[in-house]
Amino acid sequence: MLQGEVQLQPRDSQKRSDLESGSPASSHCCRICLEENNSSGDEELISPCMCKGTQKFVHRSCLDRWRSVKGGFAFSNCTTCNAQLHFPDEQPFDDINNSWRQRLIDAWWVFLMFLILQPPIAAGAGGAYMMDTDGDFRNSFKNELVRILAKHPILFYYSIGFVSFFGMFGFTLLIAQFIARVYMALVS
Repeated sequence: MLQGEVQLQPRDSQKRSDLESGSPASSHCCRICLEENNSSGDEELISPCMCKGTQKFVHRSCLDRWRSVKGGFAFSNCTTCNAQLHFPDEQPFDDINNSWRQRLIDAWWVFLMFLILQPPIAAGAGGAYMMDTDGDFRNSFKNELVRILAKHPILFYYSIGFVSFFGMFGFTLLIAQFIARVYMALVS
């Protein structure tokens, strides 16, 4: 046997006829390690493919080890029945309190990011207001939609700050990506 391969032969202490007949003593054991419980003792047996009888059940950790050793076709398909492997979904938030808690945390992070972005946007709005002290820029628009916006100076200058902040942010990301690509081209 090669190093790293998993043995699929029954152990000497078990009878092959017991395994084939599906007797109650061996009906729910892992087809790879041939144990009912894994070494940790708390891992359940799953049936990820179309195999029947004693070949049906396997520990998730045993199957993962088998898949990593075999690779290729065996990584996504059963080597016995050739069916695609399907794993049970693990729900980290299975009770309703946890899902509401997660939504509250997500809402908190969105609100926090909103607050973090306000000072640079307000600085851009203040800069636009300082450059347009007499309001000529604000009143120079002929478009009706912008004219409605220009009637409300706080909203107008905030919009200028918003557009200028995200424009500079996008331009900064573009320059950073260009520098990273040039650096990677020089290194390789």
